[in-house]
Amino acid sequence: MDRSGDGILMDMPLSVSRETWALQQRPALRDWNSDILYGNLKMEPMLMFTDPPYGTGKRYTRGGNTYKDGIDTAPTIEAINSWLPIMDPNGTVVVCCDYRLAPDLATQLDWCYRGEIIWEFHLGNPGRKNWWPAKHNNLVMFTRTPTSGIFHIEAVPRTKRLSGPMTRKVVKTRGKEYSYDYPKQYKVYDYPADKPSGSVWDYTYSSSDGRRVGYPTEKPVEIITPFVMAHTNPGDLVVDPFMGSGTTGVAAIQVDRKFYGSDISADAVRVATERLEAVSAETRKQ
Repeated sequence: MDRSGDGILMDMPLSVSRETWALQQRPALRDWNSDILYGNLKMEPMLMFTDPPYGTGKRYTRGGNTYKDGIDTAPTIEAINSWLPIMDPNGTVVVCCDYRLAPDLATQLDWCYRGEIIWEFHLGNPGRKNWWPAKHNNLVMFTRTPTSGIFHIEAVPRTKRLSGPMTRKVVKTRGKEYSYDYPKQYKVYDYPADKPSGSVWDYTYSSSDGRRVGYPTEKPVEIITPFVMAHTNPGDLVVDPFMGSGTTGVAAIQVDRKFYGSDISADAVRVATERLEAVSAETRKQ
């Protein structure tokens, strides 16, 4: 592909294009065709970070518009697979999902499964009453081969280990009492500040956080930025075919990467356009 152009798109209908980012309202998944992307993207994407439908069967509402997430994961996997031929051979795919989509991706995506990061969050209703709570997302990673992919280890978030005393927990079930130990109060020990995080990240993004734009299933920039920094270099192209409110684009532009995003929703294109224009203007001031 031609890497000489400053822009990302050549000519795509229903699109918004700027020098370092471009957005498109795409058709339904079944109408996708990689040939369209071959003819319009000027750069091979180095990273895809996306937060697609999980197969939850839920409906999400914003501004009077309703978004339906079906229970079939096949269309999502087909859509992501359609991007793989145009990804950079040394590129990386990261998919934010949950227990419904993660195992299907690991076994059905055409690239090599490279493991996952668990993003744990604590706020909100646990939801299920008949099974264990699912208070985390899976950040599932893929590359073309088992050894390909850019990786800058300095981008891994730093943390300090947590440990603490145990306390006795008593649970009464069907008239019988059972007890076990669990951590009561965590204490931060003096471990080196540059210790990389493990494979479980603890980050809570409150629904009342002032940075939210009110878009359904919105994700925090802080979760996406480490992947952008770890798997790309400045000037590389980051893509998100299920961009929603454009958070992946915000993370990319803030660290001097190019971005292309698409979504089936015109509302998503509008919200993402407003966000990316604002962050681009702020970045130019720095």
